[in-house]
Amino acid sequence: MSDARHLSVFSSAILLPRGRHTRFGEDEILGNAAPENERRHVTESILQNLEAAPERLEAQAEVSDRLRHLFVEEVRGLTTGLAGSARLFEQVWLGCVLAVAQGETERVHAARDRFRAAFERRLELLKRARRLAALANGGADASVLDVEFAGMERLRERVIVPWQTSEDLEELAARDYPLPQARLRELARQHPPPQSWYEEESQPF
Repeated sequence: MSDARHLSVFSSAILLPRGRHTRFGEDEILGNAAPENERRHVTESILQNLEAAPERLEAQAEVSDRLRHLFVEEVRGLTTGLAGSARLFEQVWLGCVLAVAQGETERVHAARDRFRAAFERRLELLKRARRLAALANGGADASVLDVEFAGMERLRERVIVPWQTSEDLEELAARDYPLPQARLRELARQHPPPQSWYEEESQPF
């Protein structure tokens, strides 16, 4: 291109208002002019991507929502299963107290490690469930687990930690004996005396 031709192109780019470049517009000056059909193809491709993206994201959101509902239901089931944990272990301990009062200290103490392992396992499960409940359903089930956890911690401090020897067991049992009348009635229902006791006619006392 001659110098005159270059000067003409440059002058057109400067003198013509933006948007009114015709033969010597910006694209042609810069050598970036694209065919009309190619520009339409690029625009169509962009629109297709914009339309397809929400479909993929909506599907992902649907799966995530289903998983959230499943997670909430699973945590609720876990919470239901753990409800009453503190009362359960308290009842087992009171059963130990009654057995010690009946002279079965060594038998009860021999089961100490199993009782302690079951207790610690349940306590750890309550900790995990509390963390999960805090994430599920706005933590609605966490308060139930907090009550259970607090009850287990009290029993841990009162019984699990100080119970190391058979002598410790006897002292702790003596502290918690006699049992509450309600607990005695419950134990009687669970472990009724043999029928021979009712058939006994003698009066030894």
